[in-house]
Amino acid sequence: MSTAHLAPLAALLVLASIPADRLSAQIQTITTATGAATVRIGMQHLRTVASTSDGRVFALVPTNDGLSNGDASLFLELWESGDGGATWKRTARMPRTGAVRGSLVTGIDGKTLHIVYEARLGNGHASIAYDAWNSATKSWSTHGKILQTSTSTNAQFLQPIIDVTRDERLVIAYYTHRQGPWTGQMQIGDANGANWTATARVNVDTYGVRIDHQVSGDDAWFAYRTSTGGYGIRARRYDLAGPGWGNLGEFEVSGKNANISGTANSSSVLAVDRDGKVWVLWSSGGTSAGKGVIWLSAKAPSSQSFTEHYKVDDDAPILGGNHSYDHFSLALDENGRVQVLYSLLSEQNANLYLRFPVGSQLSPRLQLSPGKADEFSRICGNRRSDPREPVYALLEDKAGSSVRILVRGSGTVVPHGTACSGTGAAAPLLTTDRGPALGTTLNFLLEDLGANRPGAFFVGVDDTMFGSFLLPLPLDALGFRGCFLAQSPLASSGFASNSSGTLTIPVPYPNISALKGTPIFWQAFVASPGANAGGALLTGGLATIAR
Repeated sequence: MSTAHLAPLAALLVLASIPADRLSAQIQTITTATGAATVRIGMQHLRTVASTSDGRVFALVPTNDGLSNGDASLFLELWESGDGGATWKRTARMPRTGAVRGSLVTGIDGKTLHIVYEARLGNGHASIAYDAWNSATKSWSTHGKILQTSTSTNAQFLQPIIDVTRDERLVIAYYTHRQGPWTGQMQIGDANGANWTATARVNVDTYGVRIDHQVSGDDAWFAYRTSTGGYGIRARRYDLAGPGWGNLGEFEVSGKNANISGTANSSSVLAVDRDGKVWVLWSSGGTSAGKGVIWLSAKAPSSQSFTEHYKVDDDAPILGGNHSYDHFSLALDENGRVQVLYSLLSEQNANLYLRFPVGSQLSPRLQLSPGKADEFSRICGNRRSDPREPVYALLEDKAGSSVRILVRGSGTVVPHGTACSGTGAAAPLLTTDRGPALGTTLNFLLEDLGANRPGAFFVGVDDTMFGSFLLPLPLDALGFRGCFLAQSPLASSGFASNSSGTLTIPVPYPNISALKGTPIFWQAFVASPGANAGGALLTGGLATIAR
């Protein structure tokens, strides 16, 4: 039998080996509209779900009260769940008039929700607002501000998205309406959102519409629609350590796919997986219905172009050119692997499907949920590099009658607290191989420790107080400049790094029901002679929450 004939069989065998709880999915209602009101989720590429270190999950829901009061009828609401997405309550509304589409991300402290959104401000035009919600104190930051102000219909700022770096910089992107013209723009803010850089243009070619981005290590990757070849999807990398744009310029995505019939349109979603592979989900079609296809393209870290192109599904009604679609999106699962979530226009968006890469192909199509016509008209999946989360995706029906959330997976890992670097020494990094699950082993991964260095790995259940001291606790007075204790240690164990400066620590997660939904906090301390007066560095903290 040829290799080509074996490939589908291999995909089925891999699929069969995945535990059933990893393939199952739950869909829960966040809110249902009443009266003349409608509730929405934003666009396919916005970042609308975030987890905090105490185990809560938050979601952004745009609402129109249906009272026809112009901008005063528009609200962007923050909803929260304390049980992994099973039940929800509204916790806040954005403080600006006419708040609509937006994105949120949890800060490195594990508690602050940084939010960017369109705010109409009473003039009917989209400006860009930034606000931060302290989920612990349930209060708004004093550093909220309008980042870009719209002055006319032709000078608007649209569909902002936000992510955060490991050193607490905020990276946002949005695009302009007709001015520029039609450019994708980026700004970088400090940890508190108090100070922001001037705007930087992202796209080189004309247009930068529906710009998406994700931070991965020292890189910020962007995807957007340009005017290339009529319409095309491109990507670009920004080096946050440089800082500056990568020397390879813009990457063609749709332009590298010789199999399309017609052209791309305006819709794309980007995700960077745990291995640094960049994925872009997009679609193409002709000038009339019949040629529509949903595509997934990829660029490996070692590649200088997008060389992998997978047909996700045929969807005949999709058109090429100046058209936008929101019924397909990307998410990252608790293993940091990319997942494609979609419905089909050809089925009136009545079914929710999932596919994901298996080796050099996509898994067979899995039907996550059958529904009725227009039930899955808009899908918005969650994508972040450092947290390990279940697959989260917000779901909207065409009528705007309800917002639901898809939850697929078990546990969550949320960073809380920054690592510290020193003279001649990089900041040590603590991550996990996946999300936690009761009764399994969770591998903690340590990097940038320095070769053959001793250290300590500690665990606790309190990230608020260390004795009488508030956490995180600055350790400058002990000689560890810029270092923080992120939690109160209950137990610790010693370790030594290998010659590569890395280490994997396997930790059995007990199958104890009391641990379900309970945050457990982890951090590591490593000797680093000469890095500072104390001769040691600390990783950032991690919170793990098993479900």
